[in-house]
Amino acid sequence: MSNSGDNYSGIIPAQANGTNVYFIISATDNSGGNNESAEYDYEVSDPTLLPPAISNVSINPANPTADDNVIVSGSVSDDDGTIETVILKWKVAGGTFTDVNMNLSGNKYYGQIPKQSAGTTINYSVVATDNDSQQATQDGVYTVSQTNGITDITNQKLKLYPNPVKNILNISIQDFTGSIDIKIYDILGKMVYKEKLQIANKNSIKLDGLDSGIYFINFEMDNKLITKQIIVDK
Repeated sequence: MSNSGDNYSGIIPAQANGTNVYFIISATDNSGGNNESAEYDYEVSDPTLLPPAISNVSINPANPTADDNVIVSGSVSDDDGTIETVILKWKVAGGTFTDVNMNLSGNKYYGQIPKQSAGTTINYSVVATDNDSQQATQDGVYTVSQTNGITDITNQKLKLYPNPVKNILNISIQDFTGSIDIKIYDILGKMVYKEKLQIANKNSIKLDGLDSGIYFINFEMDNKLITKQIIVDK
């Protein structure tokens, strides 16, 4: 320890966050006499711990109708550690929250809110927790619109399988043999696949060019638009 007048000081090296450090001060005079202080201690805390960063939170479709399950997505990062959990909390306005674990696909996290009645207002939050127990939250809200004119019967006649799909997606439309326009969009709204098919109760399309992730597939038939969600899992 170095002195300045009657004050002595010494340095204990930096320690990891949460470490308990114990120390005593021992003094010896020029005659060899020695004395020691009581034992002191402190716990190391890091004031620079950073919470996770949440960005680019969006919903798909952007304007949900009563026909739509809603995918909430967002980017989550942590500059001083790792992400432990990302939770989607959602509720009908005035209700209680339901928690959904969000899954990482590519560089974004995804969670789903089931379809709700037209006129319903949904509050949601993306809550991220890192390995230092630091937490961040980003909130959002949307109101469900009327359906886009698709009848439930038509929607129920359209079946996709398997889902999740690896390479071949089978399409079955009961009592329909005409042509349909198929367009597939990624979670960011970019069209990644387009094809016109002649349906004879059952058909299939190859998706081996798509990366793993969540996609939305639009079917245009009989002047109607039907949107389904598929998961590609390679």
